[in-house]
Formats: sequence, structure tokens, C-alpha cells
Amino acid sequence: MAQRQSLAWKELRVGILVTASFLLLAVAFFLIGGDTGVFTPKYNIFVDFASVSGLRAGQDVQLEGVSVGSVGAVKLINDSIPSRAVQVQLKLEKKFQGLIHTDATASIGQIGLLGDQVVNLTRGSADKPPVPENGSIASS
Repeated sequence: MAQRQSLAWKELRVGILVTASFLLLAVAFFLIGGDTGVFTPKYNIFVDFASVSGLRAGQDVQLEGVSVGSVGAVKLINDSIPSRAVQVQLKLEKKFQGLIHTDATASIGQIGLLGDQVVNLTRGSADKPPVPENGSIASS
């Protein structure tokens, strides 16, 4: 009987240790992730381009050189206007929504020597309203 209680106590201690380790690992992920984590509030805007030159989902979106989000999706659209052949969804951090106005523009550029694609945004005029959720801006 005493041996069975000793075995149960050992199993309980191992279980507590494993649970505490997982909790510590989860806290570390949140602290390392900072503001750019999965749970950061985001909003979507859309941009139509004639060509996206290899742009893929997950690539960086920058406003004046500062990372403000990522590319959500890139899809072909059936539009008779050639300048609107590809629609790009931008997932931007909600805290930057007031900085991007309806006359803002988006362009595709490269960063680094490897040529990774990035979407560069301009702010637009301060006297124009901010881009609403699921709104769109022009490409340049």
C-alpha cells in the first residue's frame, strides 16, 4: 500500500512539472511576441494591382519604413480594367488605422539583397477620413 502511494505521488509531481513547463513556455511566447503576436487586433484593407511581382501572403506591409502588418491574401480578380487584375488583402494592426487615409497609396517594393517583396504604404492627407475596415486604397 505504501509503495502504491509513493508511486502515485511521483506521478503527480511529474504531472505538475510538465504542466508548469507548458505554462512557462506559453508565457515566454507571449512575452517574446510583444505587440506583433497572433492576438494583436487587426483590420483589413484591399489594394488592386496590375501585377504583384511575386508578392505572397505573409510578406511585410510597411508604412514609412515601419512594419504595420502583413499581406493576408493575393488573388486574381476578373475585371476588364488591366490595372485591377490582382487584389491584395492587407492585414494591418488596428492601432495604425487612424494613420492611413482614404487617399493613401500602396506600392510593391523589395527589401534586402534577396529581393523579398514588401508592400509600402503612404499615409495620405490628414484632412481625409481614415480607411474603414474592408476599405480599399489605390495602388501606384
